[in-house]
Amino acid sequence: MRQLVLLAGVLALSTAADADDKKTAAPKAAILIAASDIQWTPDPKRPGTYTAPAEGNPDKGPAHFYLKYDKGFAGGLHHHSHDHGGWILQGTVILVVDGVETKLPPGSFYFVKAKKPHLAKCDAAADCVMTVDVRGKWDAISDAPKK
Repeated sequence: MRQLVLLAGVLALSTAADADDKKTAAPKAAILIAASDIQWTPDPKRPGTYTAPAEGNPDKGPAHFYLKYDKGFAGGLHHHSHDHGGWILQGTVILVVDGVETKLPPGSFYFVKAKKPHLAKCDAAADCVMTVDVRGKWDAISDAPKK
């Protein structure tokens, strides 16, 4: 009987801990970020690019975040492991997909399927800012020819 009481106590504590974990892991009912509160972090793997989190953690899985390119930025041919897309907020982003260059001014939408090689550039007139909705962990894998 004593073992049963001890087991019941352990299970109750475990269930309470699981409930607490779920409370802290639950998504917020609303996330509101003013433009003036965006905290940019340089991406050391891609000089000239910066990220700022909005929801989720792109290093671990699906997330929403801001991406900024310095004016004149030109990234090499690359792809991502997961589908991603978003809206252009500032500047003109230039995407090259299948050899076709498309200029995307503010208000434009983009969506690129997983593993689709593309180039991303920013017009020289102003920094480019966009949102990113990535469906899995964020990465950028070079498709540049090997030397």
